[in-house]
Amino acid sequence: MVFKNGCKKLKTPFVIYADFACLTTKPGKVSTKELKTDPYQHHRPCGFMIHVDNSIDNSNEPFLYRGEYCMDVFVQKNG
Repeated sequence: MVFKNGCKKLKTPFVIYADFACLTTKPGKVSTKELKTDPYQHHRPCGFMIHVDNSIDNSNEPFLYRGEYCMDVFVQKNG
């Protein structure tokens, strides 16, 4: 595959990088049904980082949050 006029492509105005951090804990008894898999970890979110790069004015906006209610803060921040 070959692209013509690759030099005329548009630059993306925004790039967003995001990452969640989780703590692992041992799971409790989920149900009485027999499962085909044996869960050995439960991932509990404990924080996130969002980094927005703006190529229009060459600015960037990092946002870091750590805490028990990180999923609620993520939804409020991006909702």
